[in-house]
Amino acid sequence: MPMDGDLPSGVLVDADVQQILDNPLGLEAIDKPGSYPNPNRFFSHYALHIYMGEIPAKLGSIVKPENAPYLAMAIIKILTELGLLLFILRITKIPWKTSQGLLIILATHLFFAAEDHMLGNAIIDKAPTYFFFYALPFFWTFLSLFPLIELIRNPKENPPSWTLLLGFIFIPVSCLSGPTNTGVVAVVFIMLAVSVLRQPDWRARVLKLPVLIYIMLFSLGVLYSLFIGSLDAIGMTENIPLSERYVLLAKGVWTEMLSRRGYYLLFILWGTGLAYLRFKDATSFKKLLRPSAFVLGFVVLYLLLLPLGGYRSWRPNMLRNDVLIPVTYALILVNVLGWKSILPLIVKDWMSAVYVVIVVRALFLFWKFDPLYTEHYLCQQARISELQSTDKDVAAICDECLLVHWWKAENPGESLNSVKLLKLWGIESSANAYVVKPCVTAD
Repeated sequence: MPMDGDLPSGVLVDADVQQILDNPLGLEAIDKPGSYPNPNRFFSHYALHIYMGEIPAKLGSIVKPENAPYLAMAIIKILTELGLLLFILRITKIPWKTSQGLLIILATHLFFAAEDHMLGNAIIDKAPTYFFFYALPFFWTFLSLFPLIELIRNPKENPPSWTLLLGFIFIPVSCLSGPTNTGVVAVVFIMLAVSVLRQPDWRARVLKLPVLIYIMLFSLGVLYSLFIGSLDAIGMTENIPLSERYVLLAKGVWTEMLSRRGYYLLFILWGTGLAYLRFKDATSFKKLLRPSAFVLGFVVLYLLLLPLGGYRSWRPNMLRNDVLIPVTYALILVNVLGWKSILPLIVKDWMSAVYVVIVVRALFLFWKFDPLYTEHYLCQQARISELQSTDKDVAAICDECLLVHWWKAENPGESLNSVKLLKLWGIESSANAYVVKPCVTAD
């Protein structure tokens, strides 16, 4: 996947990012509302700055320097996806060593489509910068929620002490990694609070001191993150009335979800799974209804809370695959729970055959629309070669694609940081800047 145009400002640290790195808690947002952007995203900025500032250069000693940043991103994306898959296995209690468990893992992997333009539901975003602000923080949020995950898995047991320790460590990381994480945690806490009020055995578990302290600290962290997020410079300059945001959200639910192939396939798989269990195994059907209701409630409540987080011009209808990652993951999770119940019931009859055809067809489409794209990579490699082959201070490169930039640099000043970042990664050249020119094609 290509290196995007936000990398230079995040890795080399421009003035706005430096403010965030100098103020991890975002306290300046309280003293000077609207003074700088993203006051509750310290750890996302810090992770991007450190990882992409240091790891590509280190990898450049074992691979070609021009390949190192792509390899660095591939490594962290794969590890994050594996971590999110492991959470699914943990929550659903799928025995991964069995043939059925391995089949479910392989099928689930296909849902993490990276080429979001086709399916609209990518979890691992293709742009490196977006990955550090959405998929990776979402993984951190799961680490912070680990004690509650264990409480849901084993409601009659206290969560292991190591999960509580992990939760305490990642509370500040989750709360200061963006509003999406705090929204997820807020919705989960609201829904679990309803469960506590309805079920006395849950109340007895949660009110034990370590769990109570964990929930109180996390709640305070979420409230603080949402508060300083409301003072974000971007949100304050691009603000529109709340009622208008909800109108845009309604449009976004259609344009970014229900009309996207990936989401309606997930909904179809969920519905056909419930229908299959309804006729094949009433007990399993009732067991799946509760998590299904939880997921449906989570999706609805999460979407309804999104407009409260402000408006961003790059999400004209409030939604996009980045903020929809929690919704995508929840839909994947409930489908995996359905597969766990359905696979042992598959027999040679017409209903099983229909269900298998639907699942295989859906998985084929997820696989088909997530092919290996090398065009961007090869194009950027060609532009890097042009930089390396020049002996001029300002190189002229082909405008076939963008090189660590969001637009075609028509004057040298626009590309100074892009070239500086390439040199930080060990990609040396005589040029200190570049401008684009029309490509010359051979006759």
